[in-house]
Amino acid sequence: HYPLRRQRQMCIRDRDPFCKYAKMAIHVRKFIDSILPGLYSLKKTYPDTKKMAAKVDSIILTLIDFKDKTEDYVQQKNKGIKLLISKGLI
Repeated sequence: HYPLRRQRQMCIRDRDPFCKYAKMAIHVRKFIDSILPGLYSLKKTYPDTKKMAAKVDSIILTLIDFKDKTEDYVQQKNKGIKLLISKGLI
């Protein structure tokens, strides 16, 4: 009885747009964590090219900003509480 109930709950959660967004945010955040070291390395590889360093910095800041803005969604998903989209984090 319990496994069937749990499976039904997961199906309902999978149809929930908030749950889908939170899952996507988790995957994107992991991807960002995996590429940030490479971006920092790229920046160090070309220290004399200020224009390129500025572009890499911009990319890094954008990725970090995304992670910061999605932190609330990830925490709320982990708690099982819906966060209103109208909060303006997306």
